[in-house]
This record gives sequence, structure tokens and C-alpha cells, in this order.
Amino acid sequence: MITLRTSDQRRLNQNPHYRTRLTFDPRELADPLANGFESLEILNEHWLSPGDNLPPYPHYHPAEILIYVCQGGLAFEDTLGQTGVIRVGEFSLITVEDGIRHAEMNAIGAHWAHVFEIGIRLNKNLNEPNHSQRRFNVAERTGFLRVVASQNGRGNSLRLKQKIVIYSAFLDPGKHVILELLPGQSGWLHLIKGEAVFCGQVLKSGDGVGVNKEHALSFTAKTSTEIILVSFNKS
Repeated sequence: MITLRTSDQRRLNQNPHYRTRLTFDPRELADPLANGFESLEILNEHWLSPGDNLPPYPHYHPAEILIYVCQGGLAFEDTLGQTGVIRVGEFSLITVEDGIRHAEMNAIGAHWAHVFEIGIRLNKNLNEPNHSQRRFNVAERTGFLRVVASQNGRGNSLRLKQKIVIYSAFLDPGKHVILELLPGQSGWLHLIKGEAVFCGQVLKSGDGVGVNKEHALSFTAKTSTEIILVSFNKS
């Protein structure tokens, strides 16, 4: 089963200081993807002017939030007293539960920041919220699927609390990628930039596709392309 979400189907929120595209929007009650895909409930793309904050997202249940800075940088703080800076090329993983709040601001330089926010539901209470952060440079994400977050922290990736793997990749034109999906596995592919051919269809910047009950998720970069891929294992 294949589920397509084109860029222009994402909800657009904007004002003079920020622009946000929401892949999943819980306010769209008639949308089968209103509450996300599998446990992926947030996939937001933000452009923030200097001094502007990421829009707050309420946490009604435990969740893991992965923030990826494509351009610029963010200063962050939370109600546990943790502070820091997330710079370009860095991934920041925050585990939160109801009552814990976090805030991120474009406080680095005088340019707009380009940021991705990925939120994954947790179906169990946390032992304790935490925060971790890691930089993966372009070279180590070029030409293949680089694991940036996983349950076992493999490949020095950020450590998730559930059976999910998050990949990042920069792909040259013509590069073909196959992710095998075992029984019970599914995946969501999002194009950050570029174009890729998936099942005979050209995906463009901002497009996403979910794959469920298939043997593999495969695609070919048509131009220089950057992607995020989330793999779910329900077993």
C-alpha cells in the first residue's frame, strides 16, 4: 500500500516572520493522514526569520521530537533547564511528556533558518525526559542511507526509545536506493530537496510517501536530492 502526500497538500501557515508546511494536520478531520502515518505524527518544515521561534506544538502524550537544521541555527531551552544551540547539519533529539515544554529560536546570525521537526508518538511513559544532539556532515550522508537515529544507537546515531530508524541522505542524480521492508515494517520517505522517481512517479521537493505492506521502499534520484526516511518496525 502506497500513500502519497504532495507538497501542495501540506498545510501552509505563514506570517512575515515565519513559514511552516505541515505534512500532517490534526485539524483536517476528513484527512486519513490527519494524525500522521504509523507513530509519525509530526513532519513540519519551518522557515524562521531572525529572532523567531518554532511554533509551539502541544504534547498530550509522551513523544520523541527530532529537529534537523538544514540552514542557519537554533537556540533552545526547555522547562527542565536544558539550553544549547543546534547548528546547521545537526540533529537534536528531545524526549518529552505532558507538562514538559521546549522552545527553539532562530538566534544565530541575521539569516533565516530552515528547520525540520519530526515527532513520533510514544505509547508508554518515559523514565525521564532527555535531550541528545549530534552532527552528521554532508560527506557521511552522501550516496547512501545514513542512520541518524535508532533504538540501539547503531552507527553512533541518536538513541530512540522505540523500534524506529531514521535515515538521512544526499543523493547524486541516478543514484538508486532500496530499503528492504520485512513483514510488519513500513516506511515514510520525505524529499527535502531535489527530485526522485518512485514507482514511476516523480517526487519533488516537499513531497512525501508512505509505504506499508510492501517488500521494499525503493527510489532513484533524478537530480541532486536530499531525503529523510523513517522506518517503522511494529513487531
